[in-house]
Formats: sequence, structure tokens, C-alpha cells
Amino acid sequence: MVLRLDEYEIADPSPSFTALRDTNEEIGIRPEDIDILGQSTPLPNKDETLKVYPFIGFIKTPFENIIDEIHFNKDEVQGVFTVTIEEFLYSEKKQWKRLVNTNLTYPVFQASSMVGIEIWGLTAFILDSKLTVPPLTTEIKTFMSGQCY
Repeated sequence: MVLRLDEYEIADPSPSFTALRDTNEEIGIRPEDIDILGQSTPLPNKDETLKVYPFIGFIKTPFENIIDEIHFNKDEVQGVFTVTIEEFLYSEKKQWKRLVNTNLTYPVFQASSMVGIEIWGLTAFILDSKLTVPPLTTEIKTFMSGQCY
């Protein structure tokens, strides 16, 4: 879930409260159905006109069980879909595209579960920076294979 600073209301006690409230207002998942697992560093949007406060949240009810109950706000959200963490970890799901008239590139993820769906922009930058898996060391490989003594 992502919280934009321009939506933070003074009446809200914290940015995480606002993120949960916005999630409920925009896609209908109740705050009590989400555990916030962490917050990342706020990031500016490309125009630096607002800050985005990224949160990682866990939906307590399996999404497959509530997908039919999702009634998203069409003024705020174009659609709702799921992507597994594993999909972000495989390099073939990520492409790099060049910004028009620049040498800058940005990540784009292909959501294999939804044909034609791309995750791009600031959301893709946040996901790319948080879900990058470092190379496994020999010690970790040995431990994972059960050969640790």
C-alpha cells in the first residue's frame, strides 16, 4: 500500500493510520484486516510535488477469499489485481525502459497473472528497491541445503 503526503490529514494520528484509512476508502479492505509490517523511507514523486510514504502490509484474509468483496473507488483506482512476491524476484519479469528524451531508465514489472498489466513508475521503483534479493553466500547456500553442521 502506498500513502501520498497530500492525502495525509491533520486529524489522522499517523501516516500508517492514513495508509490504512485510504486503503479502506479506495479498495474496501478494512484497517483491522491488515497488519503493517514496515515502512520505507518517504520518496518524492518525479515532479517533487509530493512525498510518497511506502508501507508493506499483510492482508490477514487470503485475497482469493475476499476478491469478490472488493469494491474499489473508480475515481481513485483503475483496477485491483494480485501479484506474488515471487513474481517480482524473477529477473525475466522485470524490464528496464528509457524515459523519453533522457538517458534515465526505470523498472517495469510484467504481472504474469494478469496479461497486459505492467507495474511501473514510483510503485515499480519502490518494489525494485525493496524486493531485490542479494546473491546467496556460500554459507547461506550450505545452510539452506541442510548441510550445516
